[in-house]
Amino acid sequence: MDAPIGTLGTEHARSAAVEHQLGSAKLDRIAAQASSASIDPAQAASVARGFEALFINELYKTMRQAMLDSSQDDADLSFGADILQTIGGMELAEQLARSGKGIGIAQMVYRYLTGNDDLPAITVQLPISPQSEAKNAPSPSPAPQQKQSAPTSAPPVRLMERLAPFDSTIERAATAHEVPPWLIKAVIAAESAGDPTATSRAGAKGLMQLMEGTARDLGVEDAFDPEQNIWGGTRYLRMMLDRFGSIPLALAAYNAGPGAVERYGGIPPYNETQNYVRRVQRYAELFRTNT
Repeated sequence: MDAPIGTLGTEHARSAAVEHQLGSAKLDRIAAQASSASIDPAQAASVARGFEALFINELYKTMRQAMLDSSQDDADLSFGADILQTIGGMELAEQLARSGKGIGIAQMVYRYLTGNDDLPAITVQLPISPQSEAKNAPSPSPAPQQKQSAPTSAPPVRLMERLAPFDSTIERAATAHEVPPWLIKAVIAAESAGDPTATSRAGAKGLMQLMEGTARDLGVEDAFDPEQNIWGGTRYLRMMLDRFGSIPLALAAYNAGPGAVERYGGIPPYNETQNYVRRVQRYAELFRTNT
């Protein structure tokens, strides 16, 4: 019959304590031998690193137990998982103790056993990957490059599909307010990505992201209605073009408000506004050259 898990855990703790005592006893025995006779440096190094690994493992277990005691997350940790954690801790301790000169404890033990000699460092030679070898190999002469035509940029297909249902409204609003349709599409793309239900954190609504007060002034009763939103947004864009005389300044006013553009005498030094103007202009160029 298997022993209860609680008993196994107690035995495990007792075994760790015995292991610690045996390690200390082994160190004392070798130290006593060292006082009467010269000790083999390789044996001293092995004992020193073994003692350090034991110390690291005990420290790891103590720290882990303290974290488990103060947390309920691992309260249902199974015995099998606990054993795996212990094995992992031992492996980690071995790796730390046998890398370079360890964490310093092995160095002190080695000096104690050998008489102030330095613990030889262990250097791990990592294998060279094929990629590294290829990187260091001489580069072949580049092949003559053939002249290629520049790729044609176009608005994303998904965006074009979203805007397609509104093409007729955009064309009519563009004609009525004398605003290029590609500019209206660019504003819609930057403002809502063609989503008529879009709402910003500031409260702007619809395809062209009209604020409630602005929408009211423009006669827009339902900012989520695509037709009303496009007609109102296009009218407002025309007003900004007439007021500032250029597309970049009109876009800056559309984003930050006309007062900010007038106050700074140009595009305001706001990262959001400056990025917005650049983004709309990129979209405008794509729509202008592909419609």
